[in-house]
Amino acid sequence: MGSTKVPYCSSVKKAEAHPPTVAPAKSEMELNCLPDHVLLQVMSHLDEDDLLESRGVCRRWRDLALHPMIWQNKSIYFFASSDYIAIALRLVPRLRCLLMDLTCHGDVWDILLATPTAIADITLLFDRKDAMLVALILARQAALGRLKRVTLRLRRNGTLWRDLLPRRLDRGPRALLLQICQTPGLQSVDLKLYVDDEGVLDVLAGKVPVPASLKRLKCRDLLEPYLGLLLNWHAETLEDVSLSFDGPRTTSLLAAMPRLRKLSCPMLTDMQLLRQCRSLTYLKLNLTVFDDAEAVEAGLPGARLLLRSAAARLEHLKITYAPYSSPDVVDLLLSIGRRSGVTALRSLRFMIMRWGPEIRDSESFDEDESESPPPQLVPLAAILPRLPLLTRLDIDSEASDAFLDALDGQVVPKLERLDIRMPRDCACHHSWLHVEEERMRRVMKRYPRLHVFIQTVDKSTCREGDCGFCKSNSCHADMPDGLPCLLRSHRGTGCDVSHVVDKLFPDLPAFEIYIDTSSE
Repeated sequence: MGSTKVPYCSSVKKAEAHPPTVAPAKSEMELNCLPDHVLLQVMSHLDEDDLLESRGVCRRWRDLALHPMIWQNKSIYFFASSDYIAIALRLVPRLRCLLMDLTCHGDVWDILLATPTAIADITLLFDRKDAMLVALILARQAALGRLKRVTLRLRRNGTLWRDLLPRRLDRGPRALLLQICQTPGLQSVDLKLYVDDEGVLDVLAGKVPVPASLKRLKCRDLLEPYLGLLLNWHAETLEDVSLSFDGPRTTSLLAAMPRLRKLSCPMLTDMQLLRQCRSLTYLKLNLTVFDDAEAVEAGLPGARLLLRSAAARLEHLKITYAPYSSPDVVDLLLSIGRRSGVTALRSLRFMIMRWGPEIRDSESFDEDESESPPPQLVPLAAILPRLPLLTRLDIDSEASDAFLDALDGQVVPKLERLDIRMPRDCACHHSWLHVEEERMRRVMKRYPRLHVFIQTVDKSTCREGDCGFCKSNSCHADMPDGLPCLLRSHRGTGCDVSHVVDKLFPDLPAFEIYIDTSSE
């Protein structure tokens, strides 16, 4: 049988000319294809509420969304709703930080007392009547074993802090402070409570102190005798101590701390004892104790000895004055200049107290004295030649012509930042700024790296009124009201000097003005 010849169809020709297309392999990878450790990294970028909602995606996500690795860096703050806080504290295993106003979130008390969430940093604002419940909350966190930092604020409710507690201390504040003293592993404690409870010493008699662990202690009000207990028990580890009141043996306890490097305090009794603190490099001294000027005057001899001795190692010094401080108090700064040899000071800051309404309403407040010009520039100008390493200077006042003339380029040759303030009686901030730009131009020629920060420039007063200068000068129209101003003599962003006004508020902007120093 002969072979049959099959005709070569035109359709076959078309098929060969256009072969069928093959779908390319998918280059994308679905999230569920990722291994657990990679998916956890992705989920860690979700914020807290999205992370909780992601539990509804599938069973795998339900478990991974509660992984301790994710939540150990998450925080819950007071502006969150009570429902959200309640859900989180029932489910999540860990939190980095919890900040709550318990007077606004009273419906989560029971959850906090039994929560499985181990918190590392807890900040609570509460009423005095709830002190016992706060003690139980801290006890729960101590049992969970991650608590490192505690910040407590007694709610003010329009009265002075010290008036919130009666003369006879009830059980709540005592239980709370005992819990803090006996919680092991704490690294930072920040308290604003007014307590005077000498009877607690009988309760603590014979008890073994917790192992030293505190590195930072901040007491913003009278806290006796708990302050002495904390200073004594944690003397080996404390590095940063901030006090608002002196107490029995406070100075001697501080002097025995081998690692103390930062101290903020009022005038203390026998401050010369702090010369033993060889690691102390930061001192913030508050000389504004209202209605206790005698204590400030009595402590001056010891403070002079401390500054004269410690000038070789102190790198940061901040002194807060009352507007009507005596000449002896203001001249305390001269003690640094009386030391032979080079000082180590790199940052020197002053603060002139602006009294709040509580102080201004008191009978002993003198309005005329409070508005007197700050005299700290006179002793400052005298010691400038002894500060060759100084890079920052904050005078918290208007810079006088005599003071600017003292900055001749030879003294403080490394100066990079100068903080000044507008005079209180300045009617037009805009016109003052024009004059200040010319004055600072001369200084910047002598200090090319200098940055001048002016605190709180505000043109709103001129805009609301009838200011002839502002009407005839349209410059600085984009300057925001109530923000700091930065004068600089360089262009671009290649500056290695920080333009941040305050490191505590890194997002606070400053209005920057370029000063041309090339012209005569």
